[in-house]
Amino acid sequence: MPMGPSLVDPHAHQDIHDAARAEMEFGTEILLMSLRGQDAATSVRLASELLCAWRERVLTHADAEEKDVFPQVLAASPELASEVAALVRDHDLMRLLVDETEQGLAREGSVTGAALGRLQALLHIQRLHALYEEQTFLPQVSDVLAQAKTPSEGAAEHWPNA
Repeated sequence: MPMGPSLVDPHAHQDIHDAARAEMEFGTEILLMSLRGQDAATSVRLASELLCAWRERVLTHADAEEKDVFPQVLAASPELASEVAALVRDHDLMRLLVDETEQGLAREGSVTGAALGRLQALLHIQRLHALYEEQTFLPQVSDVLAQAKTPSEGAAEHWPNA
C-alpha cells in the first residue's frame, strides 16, 4: 500500500515533526503562563486543548507511521525490527502520558505538578524520538521509502495529520 508523501519524503517528515514540536512547546509555554497568572479554570481548559493537540498532531502521526511506514519497512528489512519496536515504544509512552494526564485533569480538576511533569516528559520523548527517527531510522530505510513513493489516491488523507 503506497504511503502519503508526507510520510515518505524525509524533509516533509521532518517538517511535520518540527511543526508539531513547535506547537506543543508553544502550548506548554502558554499553559505555564496561565498557571503563573493563577487562573485555574483557564489552565485546565488550556491543558485539555493541549492534550487534544497531542492526540491530533503527534499521536495521529504516530498511528500513520505504525499503519503505513513500519509494516513496509519490516517487510523489506526485517532486520530493523528492534528499531521499529523502539519507535513504537516511544509512541506508546506518549500515548500513556497523554492518557494519564487527561485522567489526572479529570480527577483533580486542576493542573497539578504531576500533569506538568508528564507534559514536560512528552516534549522530551517527542524531541528524542524525532531526532532518532530523522537522523538514524529514516536514512536506514530511505531505499524502502523511495520504492513506496508511488502516490495513492488516498495519499492526501495523511496531510496534515500524517
